[in-house]
Amino acid sequence: MLGGEVSPAKEWELSLTTIILTEEGKSLFDTCHSTIRLHQMHKDQVTSAPKGAHICGSSEHTEVQGLVIPGRLFTT
Repeated sequence: MLGGEVSPAKEWELSLTTIILTEEGKSLFDTCHSTIRLHQMHKDQVTSAPKGAHICGSSEHTEVQGLVIPGRLFTT
């Protein structure tokens, strides 16, 4: 819908996951730490971010663990 691409991952991600934050992610979560831990439950993954989106973090399981489009969307 926003112009990105989503596809199924090889496995479900059902766990407390360490997310490696980008600089955008650190700013959004207001932290100087390089990682956060979030509970994940998904099998789909973003394979191409929409135009204008900033990637907030990644993990061993999924390259895009969150993104933001300023003033429009925030997702993890």
